[in-house]
Order: sequence, then structure tokens, then C-alpha cells
Amino acid sequence: MNILGFLIGLSVITGFLAEETRVELVQIIFRHGARTPVLTYPKDPYQESHWNKYGGFGQLTPTGMAQHYEYGKFLRNRYAGFLNKTYNRNGAHIISTDYDRTLMSAYSLLASLYEPEGEQVWNKNLAWQPVPVHIGDPKIFLNQETCARYSELTVQTKQSEEYIEISKQYKEIIEIADMNSGFTNIDLFQLWKIADAVIIEKSFNLTLPDWVEKNYNEIRSSQDHGFYFDYYYPEMAKLAAGGILNEVRNNFLNKTKGNSRELYLFSSHDTYVASMTKLLNLTSRINQPPFASSVVLELRKSVTSSKYYVQVYLKNNTDSEPIDFKEVTVYGCEKLCPLDDFMRITDSMIVTDYAKECTRKGVQVSQILNPTFILAVGFAFVVSLVVSVFSIISCRRSYRRSGYREGEL
Repeated sequence: MNILGFLIGLSVITGFLAEETRVELVQIIFRHGARTPVLTYPKDPYQESHWNKYGGFGQLTPTGMAQHYEYGKFLRNRYAGFLNKTYNRNGAHIISTDYDRTLMSAYSLLASLYEPEGEQVWNKNLAWQPVPVHIGDPKIFLNQETCARYSELTVQTKQSEEYIEISKQYKEIIEIADMNSGFTNIDLFQLWKIADAVIIEKSFNLTLPDWVEKNYNEIRSSQDHGFYFDYYYPEMAKLAAGGILNEVRNNFLNKTKGNSRELYLFSSHDTYVASMTKLLNLTSRINQPPFASSVVLELRKSVTSSKYYVQVYLKNNTDSEPIDFKEVTVYGCEKLCPLDDFMRITDSMIVTDYAKECTRKGVQVSQILNPTFILAVGFAFVVSLVVSVFSIISCRRSYRRSGYREGEL
């Protein structure tokens, strides 16, 4: 019995030692900071002119800048002794989507993460230096809005029992919004886009229209349902975050082969943080990620062997809460996930051929050869062509006004 106890104790100690690791590489996918509304509903009393003091629609606010400046200080302290104190192109690489708010968020974070020291000081009265932020490749930041397969899955989502049931729960507020917002034929997806604008207006203590104020809680809760259904099927999350995940995996492998980089930052949107969270199955339910929220993936190496591990964290604190990393588990693995297992588990989650992945899958060959189907497709094509012409004209007018796509929040 004593021998058995000794062996068990030895096993526990050995397991503990095997899990003692050090950080080798940090990769962070984060949402931009607090912003003005991207768009709003037609009858909203607060149109873009109201937000011009912050630069217009979709712009990072001073609060958003502060959120990421504080985040940079947090990272500087958390990884002190690992990250360089000053910027070096061989140590860090930062990419962003091509939006003002994501670029400005990255710059705000980098301002405190890499304060200039020594020879990098160029103005003794300014503890700041410019740090390069690169526009990310479209193969990394996939656009789900242009993906035919994603659209097909959205249709399937709207036909699901769960979506239909929850839509029934919001039937009354949808009808109210339909009558008062200036939009028509509103569904749950459109309701949460209205919610995005009114939540921000509320945070600025603006007076909301009576129909919004009376139904504010319901409108607000619709936003989380919107994100849940945005990635209802795992494949939908793959079509959004599969490009980033592919890049993350490649960066991990390159590090094990001697790459000197210690930090990769991906400045993006709630859609990417939410879809990555869904893709890796890090939480039981997807809600809208708060401003400046993140998925953090660390590559760690055993201090006693050559084994590599992946440790994942979520940063989802609100602005009123202290910044914190919550340890989470990739589905099918341990919290300290062996790199080989992480690669195996995520192998089917990446997107390397966007055009192929986005091909519609709902039509069978037998249907294509059916004469009735061919006539229907021909008719649909003509109608689609006419609609497209008018849509392009409308979109061009809309883009001139706003300059932003609705899908990226």
C-alpha cells in the first residue's frame, strides 16, 4: 500500500512538472474599443450629423481609445520580462482590418505597450512613438457577408425551430419597430442592428424615442440573440474566423521552427471575436463580445522537455470591470492543450480556399439537370440581375453617406 501511495504521489508530481511551462508566443484577436454607431435606423433622431464631433459613424470614441491604452499597459505588465519593452519589427507584428476604429484601437494599445526608451525617444515631452500597423490580408480577415455558403446557412438558421421560437418571443417588439423605425419587414437579425445604435445612444445619456425607451430591455437582449444566430452552425463560425485561425496555427508552427516573433496582434471586430469563440467552443453560448474583448492564444513550452502547449484565454470584461484574462478550454482538449492536439482538433476549422468554402451546397446535381429547375434558375437570374442593378445604385449612394459595411461592428 505504501509503495502504491508512493507511485501515485510520484505520478502527480511528474504530471505537475510536465505542465510547468514558459511563454514562447502570444497571439491576440481583439475587438476595437467603444465607437459611435456604424449605421442607424431611418427615423432615429440621432443621425450621422450628431456624431460628427467624434468623426461621424463608426468612429472610435475617446472612451474606446482609453480602453485600448489601458489594455496596452495591462499587456506590458502581464508579459514583463517576455515582451520587449520597446518595439522591434522582429519581435511583434500587428495587423488590422481596414477600418478607422480598428486601426485607431491598435494605435491606442501600442502607444502604452511600446513607450519609447533610449534611442527611440524622439520628443522628450511625448512618451509615444509611431508603431506600424499593417492592413490584414483578406485571406485572414474573411468577409462572411460576401460568402454565398454563409448566406445559405443564414437561411437555414431562420428556418430552425429555435430561431422561429425566439422570433415569436420578440413578435410584439418587432412589430413596434416595424411601425416606428422607418424599416419594414424587420426580423430578429435587423432588430439587433437597431439595438446596436440605441445601446450606444443610451451610453451617451441621450433621450431615446418613447417606443425605444419603453422597450429598451427587449431591444437590448435581441442583440445577444443576433450574435448567437449569426454563428448558429459551427460552419458559419468557420467562414468568419477560419482565416484567422489558419494564420494563428501557421504562426505557432513557425515559432517552433525558430521564428523570432513573440507577439501577433489582430485588431478586428466583435464578429471575429465571437466567431473564434464559437469555433473553438470556448463558451456554452455566444453573446456580443464587449468593446476591447479578446481571444488570447499563448504558445507555451515545457521547462523540462521540448513539448509545446497552447493556452487560451478570454478577455470579456466590460468597461466598468478591471481587465482580466479568463482561462478557457478548447473543446476536446485540456486547458494546457498539447500543440499536436490543438493542431489536430482545429485542422477541420481552418479556411485556406475561401472561394471553395463559400460555394453553395444546397443544390444537388439531379436538381440542376431538371428542366423545371433550369427554367426557374433562368427566371431567377433575370430578376436577380434587375434587382442587382438597383441595389448597386442604392449601395453606392449609401456608401457615399456612410463608408461602412453593416456586417462589421
